[in-house]
Amino acid sequence: LEQPKIHIMPCCFDALSARLIQRAGFDLTFMSGFSTSAAKIGLPDTGYISYGEMLDAGRDIAAAVSIPVLADGDTGYGNAMNV
Repeated sequence: LEQPKIHIMPCCFDALSARLIQRAGFDLTFMSGFSTSAAKIGLPDTGYISYGEMLDAGRDIAAAVSIPVLADGDTGYGNAMNV
């Protein structure tokens, strides 16, 4: 990541998509909140998916690959709806 270049970072939404990105030769990946929510519950990332579901997806993705994973924190889960 310290190389002076633009890093292309395809989005993943589960362990398989992350592995495919790594296998394709990319240096890193991005866990997309929208894509993860859409793949897991069929809805956009507008507060429908729980913090635990997003955390589990992030853990699964990170465990599946050896490249860095940047994760979308979605809405932050700090409002009254998530307490």
